[in-house]
Amino acid sequence: RQQQKHEQQQQQQQQQQQQQQQQKQQMLTVRDGCAEGGLERWRLVWCSEDCHKPQHSEFRLTLARLARAAGGRLLCLKKATKYAEWLASGELPCHGQHMLLSDWRETKPCAKALEVVQDLQRVAG
Repeated sequence: RQQQKHEQQQQQQQQQQQQQQQQKQQMLTVRDGCAEGGLERWRLVWCSEDCHKPQHSEFRLTLARLARAAGGRLLCLKKATKYAEWLASGELPCHGQHMLLSDWRETKPCAKALEVVQDLQRVAG
């Protein structure tokens, strides 16, 4: 009986380890902003200091799935400065279409970054 219990515990531990590895792999894919398939039509940009934290992995995976289902891709950025760099990088999808999801700390700096980029585009265009 003890041996059976021990074997069951080992099997459960192996299953848990496999599930954790699968979740880690999914998190890495989402963290890198990668999406399967070709070019996306838009991006969902999540700007928050918490976006890469393990306790938000389910939320991050859900966002990635929803964005992918709607023809987009999730991009996780910790700070508004990274959002500003992304805006200026030219890596924006078709016509710069994106949706910004941010926490209260990053909302105003993100809005300012978007305003600056739009002003630069007006001057250049």
